[in-house]
Amino acid sequence: MPEAVKLAVRNMPDDYVIKSFLERHRSEVEGMLDTEYNEAEIKELFIADGRREGRKEGEDLINRLNRILIEQGRIDDLTKSTTDKAFQYKLIEELIGSEDVGSDSES
Repeated sequence: MPEAVKLAVRNMPDDYVIKSFLERHRSEVEGMLDTEYNEAEIKELFIADGRREGRKEGEDLINRLNRILIEQGRIDDLTKSTTDKAFQYKLIEELIGSEDVGSDSES
């Protein structure tokens, strides 16, 4: 990162007022850029973690639906739900209820 800052300042036209400021405060600028970079990295980690958590909740919900359908002997509905998302959502509403979607009530 420090080399990128040096290169950017070096290639900046001399008549840019900010050039002298950046030269005088180079270490602060580098620190700010490093902080911004780290914040972006952390944000990506949170996003990836949220995706993993969402996938797990989705898997748990579908597994719960599948267990219920198997217990009730509704194999045709189970089969159809694997290719028809609207039908799958209808079954979730019917058998699990919308208030339980996303909860850990029967994981």
